[in-house]
Amino acid sequence: MLYFIQKTLTNIKVLEMRRIVNSVERREKLLEILERKGKISVNELINTFKGVSPASIRRDLRILEAQGTVERDYGYVQLIKKDFPIPSLEKKMTINVSEKKRIAKGVAGLVKEGDTLFLDTGSTLVYVAKELKTLIRNNGNNKLNSGY
Repeated sequence: MLYFIQKTLTNIKVLEMRRIVNSVERREKLLEILERKGKISVNELINTFKGVSPASIRRDLRILEAQGTVERDYGYVQLIKKDFPIPSLEKKMTINVSEKKRIAKGVAGLVKEGDTLFLDTGSTLVYVAKELKTLIRNNGNNKLNSGY
């Protein structure tokens, strides 16, 4: 009996996960369609997804709208155009320079002999790397080793 209950609960979890995955996949597909077609009627979207209830499509559209991805208007839906250019690293290097240098000095002040650091990418980390390089150079007696 206990095995049956556990098996049933497992099956319910699997079905629930499939439903979640299917709704996520469906929303991704909705976004792909909107990218291709631009503005499209909700009814056309509903007809595109065979075997999916109109309520599910409308719920997905409400979720996407709440996320700021799409906008709905009088039976139509379209992607919200987000034209936020990502500045280049060179441009980012010129923004908030004094704050980035202050952060870099703070990070370098926390580094102790034997510490291992992993640096990701970013304009602030360029300043951190420069500060660490200065720290390594000033402690030339191998207290700190750059690994290169």
